[in-house]
Amino acid sequence: MLRFILHDEHKRIFTAERFCFLGSIDDWIEIGYPDTLPTLVEKYVQHLEKDSFYELH
Repeated sequence: MLRFILHDEHKRIFTAERFCFLGSIDDWIEIGYPDTLPTLVEKYVQHLEKDSFYELH
């Protein structure tokens, strides 16, 4: 699961988070750095349904 959280409303900057399924964590973790939504989508959506998704930090 992947989600984008609005970080700065005026500048339209978002953070990306992925859900971590490690049993002891089971929570959302922030990945990468805050950026514009189009940039984050281009960077992270390509990893959905691939093993590389679980390597995102």
